[in-house]
Amino acid sequence: MTLKSLQESHRQIAELTAVLGALVPDRSLCRTDLTCELFSRFVGNVKRHFQLQEKELFPCLLRHADTRYNRAANRAMQAHLGIKRIFDDYLHTWCKNGVLNPSAEQDAFVRDTQEIFRLVKKRLDDDSRELHAMAREVLSDPPPSGKPHFQPRMQAPHALRHA
Repeated sequence: MTLKSLQESHRQIAELTAVLGALVPDRSLCRTDLTCELFSRFVGNVKRHFQLQEKELFPCLLRHADTRYNRAANRAMQAHLGIKRIFDDYLHTWCKNGVLNPSAEQDAFVRDTQEIFRLVKKRLDDDSRELHAMAREVLSDPPPSGKPHFQPRMQAPHALRHA
């Protein structure tokens, strides 16, 4: 996993959220095949993002020697579990067999969908602000300056450099 993959995941989810946020309130657009396809893509991206965090990001931060990383990962995991539970409840309410099913309760569906978009966006923004700098240090991406993560303070003695 790289920081770039996390950032790309965030970008895709944000893009889908923006497009779906415009489509969902319109009853005639909400029920189209295209909206359902985009919604399915949104759900898949969110679930993959959750898995990426659970399997790679959080364990990396929890293993780090610096307790600031551990505390940040624990806070993020708690928030992550909360949004994941809400997301699963939302899907249980508004999707049947993986397909968007707003039924006759359009107003409630729109309200719940806008809230889930807001919560997912907030979680992604919080992750970007709180975890990405830490993730840059523990994942395979080099820092923005292109310098290596570790630079020795002094060179090896001359005899060791030429051995």
